[in-house]
Amino acid sequence: MGFRRALRGAEEEPKIRELKLTESIFQELAELSRNIYFFEGIPVENLNELCQDIGLFEFPAETSIVRQGSPGDSFFLMYSGRAKVRVKRGFLRGTLEVATLVRGHVFGEMALVLDQPRSADVIADGPVQSFVIRRNVFEAILKDNKLFAKKVHELVKRRTQENDFVKAYI
Repeated sequence: MGFRRALRGAEEEPKIRELKLTESIFQELAELSRNIYFFEGIPVENLNELCQDIGLFEFPAETSIVRQGSPGDSFFLMYSGRAKVRVKRGFLRGTLEVATLVRGHVFGEMALVLDQPRSADVIADGPVQSFVIRRNVFEAILKDNKLFAKKVHELVKRRTQENDFVKAYI
């Protein structure tokens, strides 16, 4: 039994489950991905290929979707619900909430692109459904599409600046 679980008692960990992608969810995913900044300009066939290899997961309320310091092996596209982004500032300083994520928001791509540990916790604020795009799919699209690679690097630059701004106040 883990330390945190021992403190809480023997209660069960929240169950994260993979959902079946129906045709209508698949169509929504394709539409949603077309409206994401760094997917703009990617040929439809590449987007359709990307969508084939994405999983949809449901996270119960208060579940950690990603944990600060953990390896970045995937990134996420919010499908439904809300999630809070929290940065741990150290043992005595506590945690700072820096963002709220909703449908259409992307997160986790920084750790994936930079091959660094996650820079924040993302916690489900109520039930959340999120698409998960694994490293191998992401890297294949990145390699095959120069426009996608450019957009990803622009996003990384912008997020790095935002993260630096947040770190200045932590």
